[in-house]
Amino acid sequence: MDLATAELVTKLLVEDVEGLRSQANGNPHEHDLPGADFVYSEHLTSLHDQLKLFEDRRIAIGINNACHEDMGAIREALASEDEAAHDHDMALRPAGMCNRPDNVLHNTANTVQRVVGSGGLSLEPQSSTIGKIEINEHQAASLFSVVPKKRGRDENNEASGQGRRSYAGPTRRAEEPANDRTECDICANSTNPTESTTLDCKPKPHVWCGDCMVRVFDLAT
Repeated sequence: MDLATAELVTKLLVEDVEGLRSQANGNPHEHDLPGADFVYSEHLTSLHDQLKLFEDRRIAIGINNACHEDMGAIREALASEDEAAHDHDMALRPAGMCNRPDNVLHNTANTVQRVVGSGGLSLEPQSSTIGKIEINEHQAASLFSVVPKKRGRDENNEASGQGRRSYAGPTRRAEEPANDRTECDICANSTNPTESTTLDCKPKPHVWCGDCMVRVFDLAT
């Protein structure tokens, strides 16, 4: 028996009991059954409670159907949040701001660390058994539009065969106005907009300075 049929049968029983109760009130033999009114009252109370349960079940079924209809939209929203969190996590890993899983670190020779000092960022392997990673400044400048850092008094030594050295990161030019610079979302350093790259990440794009782009390139090779 379905819900609608059961509810209809219960309503008919209520009508029958109320009819019997009204007929008993005018019966000359009603004094012979002094407990009849109490029986009618208890039976009617039970039937009304049953009708209330049917009404609550109908509401619960409606809520359940609405949840099933919205399940597709809920799954899409959860998938969008997971994708946005994944993109954000992948954007922060190369800068060392988020731990990378062990199964991603295939080669410790390509793992670099940040060295704070006057030289800015240097690319050095964490393994002591592997030599220092060197990047040609002119190649880095052509690939990532990074201005190589000048070494002041040591500029004359470049002509003596020192064409390769560890990349020390871009320097700020004196003629650059402060309001034209932007902040890297990865290392939080100020950088020239012409030397930065904007990646179309979700939920919002990320600005990468040339320094961090070099590090990503080194991690990927």
